[in-house]
Amino acid sequence: MLPAEPFTDAWQAQGGEGGAEHQVYVQLGVYYKRNNLNYYGTWLSYLHNLLLHNWLFPETGYTFLGLMDVDGFLHSVVSQKALRGIRGATPEEVAAYMLPFDFVPLQNSDYINANFGIIVSDLHHRNVLVRDDGELLVFDPVIYLQ
Repeated sequence: MLPAEPFTDAWQAQGGEGGAEHQVYVQLGVYYKRNNLNYYGTWLSYLHNLLLHNWLFPETGYTFLGLMDVDGFLHSVVSQKALRGIRGATPEEVAAYMLPFDFVPLQNSDYINANFGIIVSDLHHRNVLVRDDGELLVFDPVIYLQ
């Protein structure tokens, strides 16, 4: 178990950034993320997401740091190295990137690999960046098993 106060202090000092599922701060080239499991019904689903993310997108992989009690609710804490892109990826670039993994578009920014029963969601221009060498970096996808 990790203490909540240092994370909360750092997060608030940087403006309280985050999305619906996590709170984020950056320190020395590393992002620290506290996740409330908002997109996952169970801890098993969340842990599958971490493992699948690291398998599919190792360059932006997560390191699980531990658990934290935040106002009586259990949160996970992960780290992810800070990588920079020059712009957000277009839907066409994302589709071309996912195709070699046998993922086909479903709708909006969601993709499915029917052979493995994996759905990768939330692959929009803020979560998929293009590096200066043209390679794509995938951050914060929501990954489910069918």
